[in-house]
Amino acid sequence: VIEPFAQALASREEANRTTRLLTIIFIRDRNNVGHEISGYIDYASRLKLDDFTQFFIGQNKLVPLTTDLSFYNWDTHMST
Repeated sequence: VIEPFAQALASREEANRTTRLLTIIFIRDRNNVGHEISGYIDYASRLKLDDFTQFFIGQNKLVPLTTDLSFYNWDTHMST
């Protein structure tokens, strides 16, 4: 069973790859060491850099990276 969030991104994948649609995603979550992080992700840019197969089948989470449009670690106060 695919989560609704993954389904929504999967339905926008082709349009983002061809730049007919641009999607900015805001996520606030915890990283693998338990720090609260948040950021804005350019979906089209991440599609070019990352393989989303594992995300679409529920194996991986989509989390903000320091290379995204913005990134903030609420525990260390690091931002980009």
